[in-house]
Amino acid sequence: MAATNASHCVMNLVNSIKPLQHFRQKFDSNLAGELIICRPILEWASTDSKDVVSLSECFDPMWKSNRSNSKSRGGTMKTKAKQIHILLILVALLVGDLAQQPAQAATGTSIAVNTFRDEINDNAQCSLREAILAANTNTPIGGCPAGHPTLADTIELSPGTYTLTISGADEDDAHTGDLDIRGTLNLVVQDAGQATIQGAEGWNDRIFHILSGRVTLSHVIIQHGHREDFNSSDPSADDGGGILNEGVLTLNDAIVVNNAARNGGGLYNHGRLVLNRSIIKDNQTTSNTGGTGGGGIFNEGTLVLNDSQVSTNSARTSGGGIYNLSGTVTLNASAVISNTAITFSGGGLVNEVGAGAMVLNHSLVSGNSSRFDGAGIFNRATLKLSHSTVTENQTQLIGVDSGGGGIFNSGTCTLDTSTLSQNHAVFGGGLYNVIWYVDSHHGLLCQNHAVFGGGLYNSGQCTILESAIRDNEAVFGGGGIENYIEKSLTVERSTISNNTAGGNGGGIDNFFGHSSLFNSTVSGNRAGLNGGGIHNNGVVLANQQLVTSTTTLSFVTITDNTADADEDEHGDGGGIFNVAHSLGNQGVVRLHQAILAGNHDRSAADKHPDCSGPIDSLGFNLVGNDTGCSGFSGLFTMPGDIVGTGSSPIDPKLGPLQDNGGPTLTHALLAGSPAIENGNNTTCPASDQRGFPRPTNAFEDSLARARCDIGSFEISRRVSLGGVGTSELTPIAGTTLPDVRLTFTLTWTHPVQWRKLDVLDLQVGEGLETVLWVRFTESQDDSGNDASTFSLIDGHGNVIGSGSAGEDTVLETETARLHLEESFFQAAGVQDPTVIVHFTVSFKQLAAGHHYPVFLSATDDDGNSQEAEMAGMWGVGSFVYLPWTSQP
Repeated sequence: MAATNASHCVMNLVNSIKPLQHFRQKFDSNLAGELIICRPILEWASTDSKDVVSLSECFDPMWKSNRSNSKSRGGTMKTKAKQIHILLILVALLVGDLAQQPAQAATGTSIAVNTFRDEINDNAQCSLREAILAANTNTPIGGCPAGHPTLADTIELSPGTYTLTISGADEDDAHTGDLDIRGTLNLVVQDAGQATIQGAEGWNDRIFHILSGRVTLSHVIIQHGHREDFNSSDPSADDGGGILNEGVLTLNDAIVVNNAARNGGGLYNHGRLVLNRSIIKDNQTTSNTGGTGGGGIFNEGTLVLNDSQVSTNSARTSGGGIYNLSGTVTLNASAVISNTAITFSGGGLVNEVGAGAMVLNHSLVSGNSSRFDGAGIFNRATLKLSHSTVTENQTQLIGVDSGGGGIFNSGTCTLDTSTLSQNHAVFGGGLYNVIWYVDSHHGLLCQNHAVFGGGLYNSGQCTILESAIRDNEAVFGGGGIENYIEKSLTVERSTISNNTAGGNGGGIDNFFGHSSLFNSTVSGNRAGLNGGGIHNNGVVLANQQLVTSTTTLSFVTITDNTADADEDEHGDGGGIFNVAHSLGNQGVVRLHQAILAGNHDRSAADKHPDCSGPIDSLGFNLVGNDTGCSGFSGLFTMPGDIVGTGSSPIDPKLGPLQDNGGPTLTHALLAGSPAIENGNNTTCPASDQRGFPRPTNAFEDSLARARCDIGSFEISRRVSLGGVGTSELTPIAGTTLPDVRLTFTLTWTHPVQWRKLDVLDLQVGEGLETVLWVRFTESQDDSGNDASTFSLIDGHGNVIGSGSAGEDTVLETETARLHLEESFFQAAGVQDPTVIVHFTVSFKQLAAGHHYPVFLSATDDDGNSQEAEMAGMWGVGSFVYLPWTSQP
């Protein structure tokens, strides 16, 4: 399937749940969200696919234009909720039930509250304030019994509203102002109901202050707490509008709403805080005396959110949703939605400099905004996203300090199987990396927008592995990626496609930086000026030194990119544009075993479709048209270069950008491609972009071919079995987990019309490292009926057991099993030269953690046999492709 701008952006979510059975959608009635299941693989999908969903289906594309119609703070969330379809998947394997119940233990006193009034009186009634005093002091108060001195007391509320009216802030014994709790306490609501605990009109204190102990609040709404600018001698006393926690606090099925404070409008956490299925919304910080971070939550301790939501909160400065200062924050199956940082950064989340760490697992950050950097997430410490999505976040300031619509990073940021999409900023629509380190593995940056660096703006150290950067847009440079002065960008086994820049570098603009692409694809990108695929600047004076822009491209396919996309006669180098300085200095572009062909220059004259400027060839490249670039002709010709000209261009014969296996989209080599078997094995990596094996020098003879392919894709070939026939293995390479069934398909073809197959063997491993050896024997009984058998062989060549296809039998050794009930073969008739055999096998734990060569061999009816020849490689368990080494 060809990739276009209309292709869908599919979120990579939970890999481990098969089937995904339990979902939990815990929002209040105003949210009316739609639960959406997305397939757990990063891929492109057609609209008729039944098990995938596009981001445009997960999130309303009209959110940005309708955003101004949302109600102000204190109103409902219905408008925004309809604009964003909320996806919250409860991951049982990750967070258990998420309502983790403590082990049964002895309990203290049960204290039943029997009045909604806020009072301390010597009568038979027991108010909420009196119940807390009784639990704190272990003495009877009013109509409340004494709390237990050592065990956890339980305060039981009736459903309804409890309004605090006894004013008097800045005391910590619960007689006046907020409800101060000391010790271990559970607060529950009877009859599975819900209770609201709120401040009265004009209330000038928070609602709860947890000073010590373990406290659990369940099924409560906490609202109208107000703590700001009351304590001029100790401004920190004005933190936590709804709750100030200095103990161990758990909120179950709770809502913290419409509170305000200097820091932590909803909650301020100094201790340990766990939220299970809870909502923090419509809180704010508005102080005029400093602070004002963390509209929803300010954290200086340990914060865990399970299946919870932080939404429509606002901070006067930073951290509209959550502000983390040197604490730890973990979000599991949770959402941070439509929060705002009014004057500074981090609309959704702030992870501030220090020892702080923030981890998002299977979570969503969406629709947040900030004035400056990091509308979704602002990170200056350690940040890790796993199977999470950051989408439709936007910085508001149009200026030099607005970077990272999705994420702003000046710390350490790791993206694992996560998506950044439809975010907006001046620099780095999806991600802005400053000084420090970003590592993206199995990531997806798509449909982000910026002035520079539509998907990513890198001004630090950035590594992108097995990821897709596509359909991003920049007004000026770097539609996909902008790499800044002297900074390092490394891209491996990834695809940069269908990005657009109004200026230079549709895919990548290397602005005096250092870029390296390996085993990757650059395809379908467009630049209004130069370098449809890649733009490499020349030399700049920085810090009193000349800095040379360098780009190194090894085993890369660069095709179908366009320069001068607006056709205004200003632009060259559809594939690559390298700037040659007027003083004779120039940038450096090194090309090694790469395909640079099939690109476009929309200028009417002086077309430079594939490259423009000096190119340093390291040999074994395929260049379709060298018009406009130097390095591939005359004295610059290197061994193995295949170079076309303007009058005689070379067709690379590539398939469309599509799923050819592996984690990203690739262009397959079609039959007759000049890239096939024209690489140099001495420098070939062990695998191609998809992870499929290449023939390196160590086993090229076993694969019956001498050279690997040029570019990012290695074609799968049949293994020649000499005069016996040819055999093709599918899949040729990959990994499997122990005890998971896998079907190997062997397609055997005799070189003449009549089929003469007798025995076909598949062997995984060799010598003492043989972990699986299966055999198919084709025969007939005396009546001419099929009597073919499947056998399992040990490492010494002895038959362990055999049976017929479809039998309810499992043959096994210490390391593997052959499942006969799922194994079968296909043959059209005696004159069909082809037999297709399907072996269904599974490997045991003993085989895990290794990679093995896969060999094929055959014997025909005439007694001709062929020794085993290598057809591929396979890994079991935790596996990383490594250079091939001979087994003992």
